[in-house]
Amino acid sequence: MDFAAIVAFTIVLYVRPQEIFGFLAALRPAFVVLAWGGAALFLRPEGVKWKDVVKTPADWVMLGYFCWIIFTNDAKWETWKQIYPFVGFYFITVLALTTMQRIYVFLYWWLGCILFIAIMALLSLVGFDPAGSAYVTDASHGRLVFNTTLFNNANALGHSVIVAVPMIYFLMFWRRPVFVKEVGLALLPISLYATYRTESKGSFISGFGAILATLTFGR
Repeated sequence: MDFAAIVAFTIVLYVRPQEIFGFLAALRPAFVVLAWGGAALFLRPEGVKWKDVVKTPADWVMLGYFCWIIFTNDAKWETWKQIYPFVGFYFITVLALTTMQRIYVFLYWWLGCILFIAIMALLSLVGFDPAGSAYVTDASHGRLVFNTTLFNNANALGHSVIVAVPMIYFLMFWRRPVFVKEVGLALLPISLYATYRTESKGSFISGFGAILATLTFGR
């Protein structure tokens, strides 16, 4: 159940159905899914131990980063209310991804969410626009956006969508069967074209850096 919770939260975080369909917002899906994930972790046979929460240097860096965000702001409680979904998502994900199989399945779900927002943003250019993205794109001088709080900025959309390129490479090209590579080849242009339409120079640079790093250092 903990794994199902982090997948559900990834969908809530990226796709944000609660913003596309306003009536879902009253259900507070982010809070509900985090509570579900936390409860599932504590109810599993091995439970949750502090040493499992901060096990690697990356965990300590992220913990320090979250603390820095809170304690460098005057309105600490208001700041916490804004970032707690991301704090919970990070640590619940760390605790839930206990096997390579879970990691791979989670990455496929994450990639699916990224491609979904890229496709929805591109479809808004041809009239299919349930999120009302076209108006915001026009207001951004034609730079592509997806009209949710996370992606209604061209730079934010570009930086998020370009991540799909190295993910597709490692999930669908690296030592994969031919038919899987064909699927990956069909998906790559979606991410690349969506990033191109954002006209985000930072996305181009960071995307090039990420692709170079993945090809240089491997998985």
